[in-house]
Amino acid sequence: SQTGMAILERGGNAFDAAVAAGLSVNSSSRTSAPGGDQQDQWSFIFYIAHAVFGLNLQEAIDAPMFHSSHFPSSFYPHESHPGRLVAENRLEPETVRQLRDRGHDLVLDGSWSLGRLCVAGKDPKTGQLMAAANARGMQGYAVGR
Repeated sequence: SQTGMAILERGGNAFDAAVAAGLSVNSSSRTSAPGGDQQDQWSFIFYIAHAVFGLNLQEAIDAPMFHSSHFPSSFYPHESHPGRLVAENRLEPETVRQLRDRGHDLVLDGSWSLGRLCVAGKDPKTGQLMAAANARGMQGYAVGR
């Protein structure tokens, strides 16, 4: 996006650009997340749940979250955990089994511990405002009247 490019041109980093630009759900909705190395993964997972699998905004945010820690961290000491997938422990047991059978180093985290997302926008057909936020970390709220 133009916003993201402007941040990069001024010397900002990719995380600043990703957070500022957000991820477009449709032509009039945006989502964003804090989270350092995971924010882009969490936003993309939300987008796929909503745009591809048809979950509404709140369902997509509330779905069990996960991320990879395979790539070296941006933060000191720049740890890397090849093949590691970190997921909330709300995944179905069969999904956990299949991921481990495929060789993933799967680490299960707390039930609502990953992916602090929020999204707000306007339905392009009806003009109705819409928003969703998750309960993870008690940081985000979607309020309307």
